[in-house]
Amino acid sequence: MTTLAVAGLALAACSGGATDDDSGPGERPEAGDEDASGDPAGGAGDAPAMSLTELVGGLPTPRSERLVVHAADLAAASATAGLEYPPTDGRQWAMDLTTATQQTGVFVPLPGGFLRELQAGVDPELGWTLPDTRGFAHVSAPPEETLLVVGVGEEDLAETVGPFEAGILTTAGPAGDHETDLTATTPLRQVGAPLRLVPRDDATLVTTSTAAARGFVDGDGATLAGHGAVMAAVTALEGAVTASVLSPPMTADAVLGPVLDPERLSELDDLPLVTAPPLAVALGTVATDDGVRLLAAYVFGNGATAEEQEEHVGRVWQEGTLDGRRPLTELVRLEEVSRDGATVVATLAPVEGVAAQHLDPTNQRGALPFTSW
Repeated sequence: MTTLAVAGLALAACSGGATDDDSGPGERPEAGDEDASGDPAGGAGDAPAMSLTELVGGLPTPRSERLVVHAADLAAASATAGLEYPPTDGRQWAMDLTTATQQTGVFVPLPGGFLRELQAGVDPELGWTLPDTRGFAHVSAPPEETLLVVGVGEEDLAETVGPFEAGILTTAGPAGDHETDLTATTPLRQVGAPLRLVPRDDATLVTTSTAAARGFVDGDGATLAGHGAVMAAVTALEGAVTASVLSPPMTADAVLGPVLDPERLSELDDLPLVTAPPLAVALGTVATDDGVRLLAAYVFGNGATAEEQEEHVGRVWQEGTLDGRRPLTELVRLEEVSRDGATVVATLAPVEGVAAQHLDPTNQRGALPFTSW
């Protein structure tokens, strides 16, 4: 994807499933062409569904081996959770989506800086904040962090956002990438490091990387559309209004080590987990006629490995634990396990409304069901 087609992001249908063959995720999966007009999330108004696949695919690729990716159609996610959108109270809206206080089963992993800004109740530093947008995709690979939002443009920027380079705006002057200024901290920029902003039509890129901003301006930067594992994981979350992706995922000992006594780790060798390391894992929220469903996706290197792991994925959600202690069956009920090419997907019905916030593969506290030994 050399140039981001912003209008297509806002109007595209939700992406389809993974490819039908047994090849691995070396190529970008094609998005589905199903029309998603109407009301995709049981009350999202007249807004058509956004394609999380297209949105994530437009993110610049960080220079890191491990990627944490989050995305959400905020209008649809809010409607699924029964929340007003755009909200009149952004702070309460953020609390409802990130702590599931209404026990709806919908959890939106809002980027940390924007969540802090909403919680602080201050005027938006950029002139807009997430409730002003229609949706976002965010990739974190410290020290790089990039956010792509749809629904705000240059006319929405605060007057304090000034020029930096041709086509690039910045909130903190011409400081170098990741340079700190503790005299200029904000909820959005906790250590005062600058952000580069690139508004384009109906979208805006916000990034800590000047190189990523330049690539977005010129349309020649590498994007996650070329990251086979990430795109296969997002594509597998067909119809999702939220997505959390980790590539590659953590190992079980890395997750349990800080939680359990090392002597206890040897007792958990038979813990139900996938036995082959996935290339990427993901969790998505889907609104159905029967209520909220969670999709847990595992992308393996090829179809043969995925076929071998299909049974293990089922055991994870029927016999596994959240943290080596709490049974997953207290949080979700497994409805089915399916395989499409190199990807295995478990469809889960929340038992408790807050289940989704505890089952985030990108958060160490909820990553165990997505790990392997």
